[in-house]
Amino acid sequence: MSTRKLYDLEFIKSHAMSKDVNKKDWKSISLKLQNLVSKKGDDGLEMKPIKNLYKYFMDTSDISHKMATTAILYVLSATTRRDQIVRSVQANKHLNLWVMLIGQSSNSRKTTTEGRIKKLLKSVMDHLPEEDDYRVNSITSNFTGPAIINVLEKNPRGYLIKSEASRFIKSFKREFNQELPEAMCQLYDCDDKVEYLSRTRDLETVDNPYVVLWGATTPYAYEHFTDDLFMQGFFQRFLFCLELEKERYDPLSFGEDISQKHKEFSSELLNAMRSSTIKTLEPTGTNTWINYQNYVRDVTMNSYEDERSIVYPYWGRVSEFVLKIAGILQLAKSSYLGIEGYGDTGVAMVQEQTLDLAIEIVQMYEQEFLALIKKVRFVNESAEVKTDRNILEQVKSYFFGSEERVLSHPDLLTNFDLTTPKMKPIIQTLIESEFLSFTYPVRNIQRGSAPKLYYVTESFANEEAAQCMWFLSKDARDKYKCDGKLCVPCTNEI
Repeated sequence: MSTRKLYDLEFIKSHAMSKDVNKKDWKSISLKLQNLVSKKGDDGLEMKPIKNLYKYFMDTSDISHKMATTAILYVLSATTRRDQIVRSVQANKHLNLWVMLIGQSSNSRKTTTEGRIKKLLKSVMDHLPEEDDYRVNSITSNFTGPAIINVLEKNPRGYLIKSEASRFIKSFKREFNQELPEAMCQLYDCDDKVEYLSRTRDLETVDNPYVVLWGATTPYAYEHFTDDLFMQGFFQRFLFCLELEKERYDPLSFGEDISQKHKEFSSELLNAMRSSTIKTLEPTGTNTWINYQNYVRDVTMNSYEDERSIVYPYWGRVSEFVLKIAGILQLAKSSYLGIEGYGDTGVAMVQEQTLDLAIEIVQMYEQEFLALIKKVRFVNESAEVKTDRNILEQVKSYFFGSEERVLSHPDLLTNFDLTTPKMKPIIQTLIESEFLSFTYPVRNIQRGSAPKLYYVTESFANEEAAQCMWFLSKDARDKYKCDGKLCVPCTNEI
């Protein structure tokens, strides 16, 4: 891969605020999250519900700390409501997260994790009142393409788990579906009204949506991760989790499933979050937050030097991720401890500890995004190289298949349905490999047209021999001249 294709990734990674991430870092994050929320029970023992969440996902499943952290953040986000927000001058930030898990089939335990998410959230719904505002709704995932708008029209608020997101993303390429990514961005932003023209040109409307989205796919979906989906904002709204390495493997075992106990201990936290009366959350400024904002500013200002980068626009969203995660974590902590806000305002300040932890978490996901871009670019470039090699071999066969082995540039373009810019590097490769010996222009005397470019294979001893073969095959002695001179009929044997 060319260095040029990695310039924006290297710019981000060279910044002092950016840091390489390894497995130990994710384990460290999980420990900080486990200790964030705790209180003494009636029996005097300390209760840590987020620690129970980690045990629920990891004790009987061999997923990584990174994947468990992603699942827990998703569950906590799915338990929030549309009216629980982080307040900022620019705009209120809702607490809905969108995450995309990319992992190998079977080994990454995508299905296992999704199943546990569903069971846990269902247990929250079963313990809450029937009122819609407090129930955790499951949005059906049995749809393709623009049908999501129709689904949300009937059920606009809840959590959505799209087990195989690649088909959904692939559908964006269809002409009638090209406006769907924009509508999805509006759903993420929780616009008061999202309108979408269906394939039959019927206007569909989603009022007051609140969608918490979990997408999962395999690395084979990279080819559908097109530049426009990054640049237009769709993929900018996701936290990516690449579960591409196996940290541990648990063989099948028998005995008691203790995940049920962990689920029960975790449900108290989720129930408290869902029914909390806290309406808004407001962050306090910290040195870490100020430094992070300066870092985001540096990246954003640099982005104007290259308007085609698919990397820089992501950093227009990272501060928003921080506020969302900080709000979710503070809501979890305040509701579990019974803190209902200050005075009659119902406002709970995001504490410095929570905000700094949210920044640290988002920095981890920034590295996941950079890793994703590198993989997507590698796959797309490999596909381009593979295509070029195929065409290269086909061009060679085309030359060998012609009797004279001298072909015109227009003939090549027509035969392979290519443009000149696409054909030019292929011809250059053939010349450098000495498959083609030389090229020459030929002008039609009768028509007075511009010269056509002709390519000659290496099988001829010299250019004169190649010209003779071509003119003899075309019986064109009296119609053409080469380099401004009349061609002499060839009498030599080829």
